[in-house]
Amino acid sequence: MGARPDAVRHVALIGLRRAGKSVVGRLLAAALGRSFVDVDVALAEATGLTPARWLRERGEAPFRDVEAATLAALLDAPTPAVIATGGGAPLREASRRALAARATVVYLRVDPWILAARAARDPDPAARPILVSAAEGDREPYVHFAERDALYRTTCDAVVEASGTPEAALAAALERLAILGVDGPAREGA
Repeated sequence: MGARPDAVRHVALIGLRRAGKSVVGRLLAAALGRSFVDVDVALAEATGLTPARWLRERGEAPFRDVEAATLAALLDAPTPAVIATGGGAPLREASRRALAARATVVYLRVDPWILAARAARDPDPAARPILVSAAEGDREPYVHFAERDALYRTTCDAVVEASGTPEAALAAALERLAILGVDGPAREGA
């Protein structure tokens, strides 16, 4: 019996900033026996600029171009990995098509008031770009949730509630991925 199609695809995590894509992604990669890649980190390593600097110095459109190119390159890798996308990656049609073609997509959904509380505890808020007007800075989780929740839902294969602990989100993600046919590490003798 051959491998199920989803078992050999990347797993991509989408969601708003502070939804836990990196934390849950690392846990998920370990549980599935895959490598973990964060698009923001890969972008910074490739270009020498963090997403915050890209946005501050060059603007959102050029940043989204390089973000889409970085995501596409990661999705082209032959070995399935767990990939944490940037929160805005699904905004680009090309990125949504690439995700649909080459990944099983999990939306880590977090209520905006939980995101706002996480933002208030952020030890280095300047490291993350502000993508709304300064007047709306404190409202960013609410603004982006209203703008993106439906898009994330239509982009994903599974929605995972991630308002609680990373371990709870991991358990829910593993359950949904098993239903979709995404397997963990190969077992000897299987």
